Amino acid sequence: MLNYGPSLVAGDRFTIFNQPVTGGAAMTILSPGFAVTNNLAEDGSVTVTSVAAPGSGQITATVSGGQLNLSWPAAWAGLNLQSQTNSLTAGLGTNWTTIPGTDAGNRYSTTPNYSNGSVFYRLAQQ
Repeated sequence: MLNYGPSLVAGDRFTIFNQPVTGGAAMTILSPGFAVTNNLAEDGSVTVTSVAAPGSGQITATVSGGQLNLSWPAAWAGLNLQSQTNSLTAGLGTNWTTIPGTDAGNRYSTTPNYSNGSVFYRLAQQ
């Protein structure tokens, strides 16, 4: 679930199904940046219980032992890390590539290729 509308606040409720869902309480709900109570088995809805502070989903980068290490808050696990590599004159484009397996955690390490002009990273839902 991604929010493209007004900022979420605790207590916001979203009806996903128009009736209770059999086994709905066992459904995993990914909600990076906010937490929800799963009401699917009761009435088919979810309710926002808390919202992360703006900017809390930032990617932190460090270099150690020749590795570029990227990490982001555990609350944002479930999102995919994406990257794009461009020439220095191109800047940011639309050629994002998802790095497989990065939605399973909140860390990624790679060996930097210093011949790349520029490399950008972002978190995104697939």
